[in-house]
Amino acid sequence: MRSFLGDTTKALLACVSLLACSADASRAGGAGTAGPGGSGGMGGVATGGSGGTAVGVGGAFTGSGGGSGDVCPVYLVGYDNAFYSFYPPTLETKQLGYIDCPFTGLYPGPFSMAIDRKGIAWVLSTNGLLYHVDIKTLACTAMGDFKQGQAGFLTFGMGFVSDTPGGDAETLYASDYDGKGLARVDTQTLTLSTVGPYVQFQGKAAELTGTGSARLFGFFRDTPDVVAEIDKTSGELFSQFPQQSVHIGLGGFAFAFWGGDFYMFTSASVGASSQIDKFDLKAGTTTTVKTDVGTTIVGAGVSTCAPIEPPS
Repeated sequence: MRSFLGDTTKALLACVSLLACSADASRAGGAGTAGPGGSGGMGGVATGGSGGTAVGVGGAFTGSGGGSGDVCPVYLVGYDNAFYSFYPPTLETKQLGYIDCPFTGLYPGPFSMAIDRKGIAWVLSTNGLLYHVDIKTLACTAMGDFKQGQAGFLTFGMGFVSDTPGGDAETLYASDYDGKGLARVDTQTLTLSTVGPYVQFQGKAAELTGTGSARLFGFFRDTPDVVAEIDKTSGELFSQFPQQSVHIGLGGFAFAFWGGDFYMFTSASVGASSQIDKFDLKAGTTTTVKTDVGTTIVGAGVSTCAPIEPPS
């Protein structure tokens, strides 16, 4: 999920230097043309699985979740549109190329990302448009039937979650950047419908990640920042895990679940390299596992075929 706070600071400085500014620096939007590479947002979507094996077929994933992690890595997108795979057991990030979506707006680029079981990245732009990106070819298709600003959700974090533990069916959830709460997106009709507010975190931005065991989690901007499990039916929080050593900076943040652990991607400012922190839910510990990814990571996602326990 992109943090517009950093963009606002840059825009205000530019306005001061020019003694004029006609654009709204507080939100992405408006008309414009994406320059080479563009800029991006930060989003975290990752999902896990339980039972069965996972097999890559073309660009798709099959199986009932909980499969081999090497065919269900985490995928990342940077503010510069660079697209990566990330393999948690070795912490290797591998650049696969650049996405080439026709982004427009004040800060053109990706805002958030989720990965479905078909091997498609659902990429939301900074002005609320939705795109499909094939994770194999990085070909980008605009989802013209998706309407901006449904239910007041212009920009939001995203995450696919299995409907039942170990099942193939999944639902795409969305978390409003302005803190309105939780929604779900019908992947057939592209209609967004609200689920409910975050009662404990009203007005707080959150990135989402889901698991193949049908659990939904959020990474909330707060003081301190918090990982929390979310009730998919109401938006209320089951449990909270404050992250004292992690700070969501001005660049953006992403969130992914893989193999029983949560991975948090944060950067101090747009353009600064993200660091990766791992939260071990069972042990209740958080450790920094990588300090220099190479760019500002703005989206993270993994199919629900990913393991829910560390692979043996």
